[in-house]
Amino acid sequence: MFPLFSAPVWRRCFAVGLFFLLANSALAQRQMEKLGRGVVVLHSATSQAYIGWRLFATDPSDIGFNLYRSTSGGAGVKINSLPLTNTTDYLDTTVNFTVSNAWYVVPVTNGVEAAPSLAYGLAANSPVRQYIPIPLVAPGPDTPYDVKFAWVGDFDGDGEYDILCDRLSTTGGKNQYLQAYKRDGTLLWTMNMGPLSTNTSNAYEPDAAAISVGDKDNVTVYDLDGDGRAEVIVRTANGTILPDGTVITTNNTTSQFLCILDGLTGKERARAVIPNPYFADGPLNCHAGILYLDGIHPSIIFSGENRVGTGAFQRLCIAWDFHDGKLTQRWLFQTPGNHNDSEAHQLRVADTQHSGKDSVIRIGGVVVDSNGVPVQIYSTECAHGDRYHVTDIDPDRPGLEMNSI
Repeated sequence: MFPLFSAPVWRRCFAVGLFFLLANSALAQRQMEKLGRGVVVLHSATSQAYIGWRLFATDPSDIGFNLYRSTSGGAGVKINSLPLTNTTDYLDTTVNFTVSNAWYVVPVTNGVEAAPSLAYGLAANSPVRQYIPIPLVAPGPDTPYDVKFAWVGDFDGDGEYDILCDRLSTTGGKNQYLQAYKRDGTLLWTMNMGPLSTNTSNAYEPDAAAISVGDKDNVTVYDLDGDGRAEVIVRTANGTILPDGTVITTNNTTSQFLCILDGLTGKERARAVIPNPYFADGPLNCHAGILYLDGIHPSIIFSGENRVGTGAFQRLCIAWDFHDGKLTQRWLFQTPGNHNDSEAHQLRVADTQHSGKDSVIRIGGVVVDSNGVPVQIYSTECAHGDRYHVTDIDPDRPGLEMNSI
């Protein structure tokens, strides 16, 4: 049972508490990404290098790290005196920047070192800067292209995140693109979203293949099949040109497709029609996300909307599974008309039922998967809102809370 607040509190949407049950160790059975330590290094000051790395959720509480530096391609030398246990970063003030250097970390448990991470290097005489530059390749002619959204996933299987980014014309009215880059900045492939990606002036009802419009992305990245390499999940439409030159073709400007691409090559692995019960009112603009509906395998969620003219919004959530190279629709949930505005500018996912299985959290309610059937377990009077976050905000009480503004 979920305690509800009074209607005026919900309408104001200030610090709303939703008392979800905590997820537990069932998460351990989930098919997760196979990631490395994610070591990055910045020449952060004239005589200082900043090194940071990743702590895994599965690491033991007493884990430590030794940090090694290789100079001019030589053997690594440990630069910390005792294992680092209170942080996953380090400032190296003894480095000689006139030669090349590379750093890597080694986990330490009970005094025993495990396998080292991949190294991250800086070239000799590297400039001082607080960021890692990734030069972008112009995707199309005659107009400058910017980036609005980016997504990360391990495309090449080395355990480290690579990058997918949108490329949007700064002058408008031009085809949009997607580009995949390796962590070192190598361009892997470019995808032309086609002529149905040019009209982005209406944030609620853009073209059928338009991405990154308003708060909607219509794209995400994840290792869906557990092979160690991430796939790209993208909504497409008539005229979209896949990275291998294949053109998606249909007989209208409203039909949309969910495409799964190999993150490394851009090759299409699967395609499915996106169902649209509101087809007569135009295509869907969607938030995309990943959640675990069976508690083990990742599923895809698209939460979309269109509009009846300039009037009421029509909203739905659609879930798919990707197994054995095939896309299977798991369920479709249409937001009841009397809760038409129970939506916000994000999509949130969490295990609200203490079952190891995720729910779709919208600002006005929670939708769960019950044996492959979507069920809205409750709804509130909280409507719209620009930001909301779900986590264990109050550690002194069991469950999760939501803060909304």
